Amino acid sequence: MDLINNLQSIRVETPVDMIISQLKHLITSGQLKPGERLPAERLLAEKFGVGRSYVREAILKLEFYGLLKISPQSGTYVSGLSIKVLDNMLTDIIKFNKDDFNALIEARYYLELDAVRLAAERRTDEDIAALRTALEEYEAKINTGQDAVQEDMLFHIRIAQSTKNSVIESMIFILIPD
Repeated sequence: MDLINNLQSIRVETPVDMIISQLKHLITSGQLKPGERLPAERLLAEKFGVGRSYVREAILKLEFYGLLKISPQSGTYVSGLSIKVLDNMLTDIIKFNKDDFNALIEARYYLELDAVRLAAERRTDEDIAALRTALEEYEAKINTGQDAVQEDMLFHIRIAQSTKNSVIESMIFILIPD
């Protein structure tokens, strides 16, 4: 029975993690260069063989870390980060292990208490609109009995973005469970 205690659970890669890995490879190999525009989400979803929501979530994660820049009405572009920084950030995004779920939720709760206060002070009209949209999308899923994990995650990300504090944004993103 000691053998069983030495085994560890395996981590199955999600479609989002796999998309992040592929985009990382394209960027680190030089196939996608800083300033270059990504194909449309619809085309990426078709190529990856997944729904657009997975592509959107991967792009949001990469934008959150500053690896991609989403320009409304223009598209998504590769940011001008060095390959070493990019590689380290993406490794953290993909491999972050959240074993202690209760501690994770507790940490997020206390961080968000102050983040909400700061967001209220620094928010713009665009932030309010983004928060309202995220909340409405979350409520629509909940009210129809659907899974709303992605919508919940996006709402918390929008709060963090409203703080205009990149450290808080990064910490909230890390503390959001998969």
